[in-house]
Amino acid sequence: MMWLAWRQFRTAALTMSALTLAILLPLAATGPHLNHLFTTQHLNHCGTPQTCTPAREAFFTAIKADTSILVIYFTAIVMLYLLPALLGLFWGAPLASRETETGTLRLAWTQSVTRHRWLTVKLAAGATAATILTGLLSWAVTWWSTPIDQAAHLAGGEQGALPNHFNPVVFGARGIAPVAVAVFGYLIGVTAGLLLRRTLPALAATLVVLAAVQIAVPVAVRQHYAAPERTSVPLIVDAHHPGLELSVDGPTLHVQTPVDVPGAWVFSVHLTDATGAPFHAPAPQACQTMTDDPTACFAAINALHLRQTADYQPGTRFAQFQAEETALYLLLSLALAGVCLRRVRTMAPA
Repeated sequence: MMWLAWRQFRTAALTMSALTLAILLPLAATGPHLNHLFTTQHLNHCGTPQTCTPAREAFFTAIKADTSILVIYFTAIVMLYLLPALLGLFWGAPLASRETETGTLRLAWTQSVTRHRWLTVKLAAGATAATILTGLLSWAVTWWSTPIDQAAHLAGGEQGALPNHFNPVVFGARGIAPVAVAVFGYLIGVTAGLLLRRTLPALAATLVVLAAVQIAVPVAVRQHYAAPERTSVPLIVDAHHPGLELSVDGPTLHVQTPVDVPGAWVFSVHLTDATGAPFHAPAPQACQTMTDDPTACFAAINALHLRQTADYQPGTRFAQFQAEETALYLLLSLALAGVCLRRVRTMAPA
């Protein structure tokens, strides 16, 4: 039975392996150079914003000047997000729907192999292959990105840096979480194929459901794995402040500067007055009548003694969040496997 499963998976598995290899080779070729840039800037020894900031700026300037590194960085992230969808679309969804359409299930289920064993072997083979493939790619991407992630984690502000590994998008392309998402994507495809029994509808359902979950988890679920921490910093604006956002819509003032919590995921920033209450007062008159010179507006805002209150998850919780997200996706995968086994016991080989 395992031999038959391999025969059916072979073409798709070799294609996915070749695609993964196409990502692994540039990672292996450029990884040592990236580590060299990190060590030559002495980023592994700096400990204060005064020493880290110029070193970080020089490091990220060198990276952004090398187009190949940026292409590899973003391509690797995109690939780790696409891989679960590809596994669901090309491995999972056709597993049962294609055999239903061609009628080969009649042959499979009239042999000595039971339906339960037939599906169990298929699920095990696909999930194992997805784990190995995604695990290898995620490990390589995490290793390659370590200098970038460590530099982004250091004190000195986020301006000019690439996102740290706790960033909602980057988080899903690091560590062990992508492996669980890949298994989940494969199981979504199998479930859709068994429930819908037609390949094209199964492909569409797989893509829609997986995309919805991959969006919903970082947007609505991930921040609740642990109670967030909160910090409050003075709002000081000037013409040279990096990342300043300032707009005036009638009497409404919107102003924000980056809140630097090294290595953290800052997911909410609120403007408050000196007492900590939300700021709802009208914009200063100097800002409502602001011309090309914003100096008077900046002075008026600073005179209000406003503060920015930020909710965040500290960088020390990265491993905890990786473990919790992995557990979440594995539980969802087990639930889908249960649905598949229940479905295959009751369905007729149309």
